[in-house]
Amino acid sequence: PLALIFLVLGTIFLGIATPTEGGAMGAVGALIMAAIKGRLSLDVIKQALASTKRVRIDTPSLEGSINLTGARLDDLKLKHYRLTVDKNSPEIELLNPAALPTGYYAEIGFIGSDKTGTVPGPETVWTIDGNATLTPATPVTLTFTNDKGLTFKRTFSVDGDYMFTVADTVQNSGSAPVTLSNYGRVTRFDKPAVASIYVLHEGLIGVTGTEGLQEHTYSSIEEDKQFTPSKSTDGWLGITDKYWAVTLVPTEKQPFQPRYAYFEDGRPRYQADFLSDPITVDAGQSATVESEIFAGAKEVAKVNAYAEDRNIRLFDRLIDWGWFIWITKPMFYLIDTMYKFFGNFGLAILATTVVVKAAFYPLANKSYASMANMKKVQPKMLEIREKYADDKMKQQQAMMELYKTEKINPLAGCWPVALQIPVFFALYKVLYITIEMRHAPFFGWIQDLAAPDPTSIFNLFGLIPIALPDMLMIGVWPLIMGLTMFLQDDPLRTRSVLPGGSRYFDLLFRRWSQTMIGPNPNIKHPIPMHSRVGFLKGLVTAPNIEIGDFTYYDDPDGPDKFAERCVLHHYPFIGDRLIIGKFCAIAEGARFIMNGANHAMSGFSTYPFNIFGHGWEAGFDPATWSKELRGDTVIGNDVWIGMEAAILPGVAIGHGAIVAAKSVVTHDVAPYAIVAGNAAKVVKMRFDDRTIRRLLAAAWWDWP
Repeated sequence: PLALIFLVLGTIFLGIATPTEGGAMGAVGALIMAAIKGRLSLDVIKQALASTKRVRIDTPSLEGSINLTGARLDDLKLKHYRLTVDKNSPEIELLNPAALPTGYYAEIGFIGSDKTGTVPGPETVWTIDGNATLTPATPVTLTFTNDKGLTFKRTFSVDGDYMFTVADTVQNSGSAPVTLSNYGRVTRFDKPAVASIYVLHEGLIGVTGTEGLQEHTYSSIEEDKQFTPSKSTDGWLGITDKYWAVTLVPTEKQPFQPRYAYFEDGRPRYQADFLSDPITVDAGQSATVESEIFAGAKEVAKVNAYAEDRNIRLFDRLIDWGWFIWITKPMFYLIDTMYKFFGNFGLAILATTVVVKAAFYPLANKSYASMANMKKVQPKMLEIREKYADDKMKQQQAMMELYKTEKINPLAGCWPVALQIPVFFALYKVLYITIEMRHAPFFGWIQDLAAPDPTSIFNLFGLIPIALPDMLMIGVWPLIMGLTMFLQDDPLRTRSVLPGGSRYFDLLFRRWSQTMIGPNPNIKHPIPMHSRVGFLKGLVTAPNIEIGDFTYYDDPDGPDKFAERCVLHHYPFIGDRLIIGKFCAIAEGARFIMNGANHAMSGFSTYPFNIFGHGWEAGFDPATWSKELRGDTVIGNDVWIGMEAAILPGVAIGHGAIVAAKSVVTHDVAPYAIVAGNAAKVVKMRFDDRTIRRLLAAAWWDWP
């Protein structure tokens, strides 16, 4: 206490904080203000915090301490990982006390009531019972007794890697039962200085309840403030960076409410937390709650082992394998196997590339053969274009007949390339996200495969000791890659992928098709600075509404209230669903009228007497009304719905259809039809029957 008093007074006398600030905020608050005002170095802050009582942590993988105030895990370093490739550089500091600008900690506690008295929380000062150093062989026990006769005994244990187990035993020595809830939180006051690129998730993450995997970036949670999924009885949640993570695994004995939040009161902070259902401890009895905390490096083998050995649901998704997990995971195992064989990750990557290229060789060979066949028929194609220069329809029909006669598929040359896109994207993602490649050396000047080439053509490949901006860091390897790509593509420049297309345009098309990835379908607002457009998949959470990837709603008031404003009379007890496919465009004011709007028409009156009660419901037969339900409303893929259009219950709209503005759709709409009016009728078909059949068979909206 004396140390804290002198610390507060010292900050006042030194001019770091005013008397009001020092008295109101206390020692920790003064330290925070000192850091903000830049008048106290982090070294001095750490020295001041060292005066607080702590339990030392020493394992083969970790070192640090547990703060006895709050029993927080707030000081943790990773022994096997350093800031740079230099073996003498500082160890990675994963967790830091809340007083630091980089504050980041995990905390377990309780929430009670007047009957329970003071229960363990952030300000609780615990007492060490026995051993004072936490190692894999020696757990540490802390105790706290309050004024109501409740004794809390907390036992910390840790394995040789990154998993802590926290067992809390509550002994009720009072004369009446007490009820309290267990909570846990991972709190962070800063975020990574360099934002991650689109292939990697950094931020709040977890797997709980029926929602499964939940990912909230720092920017998205800053905008949404809070996300509360459904209650869960298993799973995990926390905060993840590119290579490191801190997560909580609540007990499976008690249901809990998970939450992801961003708070702006006081110091801005990001938090993933849970609150268990109340636990009752009878008089003279005890109860034990056990939670786990993962804090460490996201090493694939260890994360997988925790998922399997401790039965933690989908814990392997702590590593961002992405949409193509069925490709990225096997790709990692292939690279890892090659590494064990060659002993060098650079050689392992080269060998993996050769294996993948060899696997795709048959497809690539077919692609080249198809392009060669296209080249052979180019004279005939030119003749057709000249013959039907003024009649595009006949020109197209003649082209299709030529393809049929010569047994040529004009898209055959593109398919092999399209199939390779997710594979090589998965290879890139694996190299970027996995910690196993961090600080892995290759040969020569390449000592870190996870870092950019340190040389550039503009500093004569390192001969001139000058610092260059990132945009000018063009090293040897990119130049070699560009040269080999040029040589590889040169023989193909006379082979046309598209009928009559320029050979240079074809080359551009192939390069574009290899790099086109598209936006994340889970982004709520995909167009920066244009919040009126939103992808509905990430905005609509109602269980009886299903919406495919990339379907958007455009509304000047924002798309967030789509379910409330546009889906009307949709009552859960009816059970009907609204199903909307992928790549649909829904304009402002469109309305989907569900079965709850219908009135029974087979009785003497259509008035819904039964819903008003007070005796009117007596004798009502639900079958009278339910037999007239029209089922689910289904909107296909690639459908465009105009402004203020109304879709009535049970309607099915086919793929590629267009619904004109203010239309009232009362019956099913065929694929690729354009309908308008009240009631909506077919105005025209977008394509002829043969083209429609081909489009439906292609089903491009399902392509990877």
